[in-house]
Amino acid sequence: RIRHFIVPETEMSLSYQLVYKNFLHNTAEEFRSNRLSFSVSRRFTSSARYNIRSEVQWYRGNFDPLETVSYQSIENKRYILLANLEETFFHRIMGQLEYRYEYDITGQNKYTIGIPTEAEEVVLDEDTDFNYRKHRIMALVLTRVLPHTSLSVWFVYHYKTFSRWYILNYGKSREDNFYQLTFNLTKNFQRKNLPNITLKYTYTENDSDEPQESYRKNTISLNWGVHF
Repeated sequence: RIRHFIVPETEMSLSYQLVYKNFLHNTAEEFRSNRLSFSVSRRFTSSARYNIRSEVQWYRGNFDPLETVSYQSIENKRYILLANLEETFFHRIMGQLEYRYEYDITGQNKYTIGIPTEAEEVVLDEDTDFNYRKHRIMALVLTRVLPHTSLSVWFVYHYKTFSRWYILNYGKSREDNFYQLTFNLTKNFQRKNLPNITLKYTYTENDSDEPQESYRKNTISLNWGVHF
């Protein structure tokens, strides 16, 4: 990774990652993954920062050495563009707004849409689907509501279209509208032997042309930790 300050308060970085996997006792095709990213970060004031990042990923080969058939051997390119704005208001409210665009192109003979394996999730990182366009918007607000008590509200929406996931009996490709809203309340007691408590609620909904991919989910979690 290379970092360079162009002008005061402006930072530029360039990074590259190569993953090479060769199966020693299997006839599966070797796997190579490349990730090249470029980002620029600019601080406008002491409380505001703007970030832009572009990334291209390309990889080919077998994810799973036990699956040597053609549909497990992929040849893929993915393009990502991200813009992010961070702002602090009144010295106690932090806000963040982010837009992300992804465009994934998988080889013409690769049309598997099954459940991704663990290896796929590690390599693909952000998204384990293939052949799609995605527009994602994220908004976050974090503030202190009481002494040593913070509240964060996080909203995510993305619109996703698939170029080769066709819906039977509809004559069209799949489209998804995904929503997620999270509330996170944290209390830090700041004393030894007293717990830090976090209460979290998340509502998730996916509205898809593919009936099996449409769902609503509610998640509530309570976490605590103790300083010794």
